[in-house]
Formats: sequence, C-alpha cells, structure tokens
Amino acid sequence: MTSYGLRNQTYPDLLYLLEFIERIKEEGERILKENAPGKTSRINPHSIFWMVAAIAVFYYTDFYIAVRFDPRIHR
Repeated sequence: MTSYGLRNQTYPDLLYLLEFIERIKEEGERILKENAPGKTSRINPHSIFWMVAAIAVFYYTDFYIAVRFDPRIHR
C-alpha cells in the first residue's frame, strides 16, 4: 500500500498540536500562579468598607439599647 504522502502531511500537524498543547499548559500554569489563593489577603478595600459601614450602623442607631433594654424582647 502507498501512503500517498499522508505521513508527511500529518506529522507537521501533530507537531503543531503538541506545541499548541504545551503553550496552553504553560499559559494555564502562569494563570494559576498569578491567581494563587495563598497570595490574596482577606482584608481588602471592599471588606474594610463593609466593616466600617456595619460599625457605623451599629454605633449611630439604638440597636444595642433596643436589644438590651426593650421590655418587648424576651430573652
């Protein structure tokens, strides 16, 4: 049987596919290193904003007094 040159045509395609897979693998590893969970901090501007907002609401309202001394609340 003759191969009709199929071997010469598919071999470069296979090399291209292997190079493509290697580039995708390297890109994936780079993205994982950039976004590693160990690098991120739990304290960021968004968290600080919500903590300050919660403290301000608690401080400027009578929530604590209402919970502590209101006779309608049965503990």
